[in-house]
Amino acid sequence: DKAVGCTTMPILFGVVAAKNIAISVGLLLLLSLGGWLIFQWPMQSLPNKLFILLGLILPLMISLMRLFRARSVVDFRTVSQAIKLLMVNGLIYLFVLRTLIPS
Repeated sequence: DKAVGCTTMPILFGVVAAKNIAISVGLLLLLSLGGWLIFQWPMQSLPNKLFILLGLILPLMISLMRLFRARSVVDFRTVSQAIKLLMVNGLIYLFVLRTLIPS
């Protein structure tokens, strides 16, 4: 990032601070998804519950654990790819949710 002139969090605050911020945001997202799942549990169908658990919460937990242990550039690249996959899962979930629940 520094070589091409990007102003990213690791450049501005350092790798450790950026990692701690990312872990904090990830934990907040994990708590939000978990809380939403718990409060909506009676109203959701089984496929909906499974997708949230297996497609969003589980990959997020694995990504957070990998981020916590990340030390090298390769580790951070792996976490980055996992987060991108998680974002695709979220978009797929939104598409599925829209098709299952008519407006």
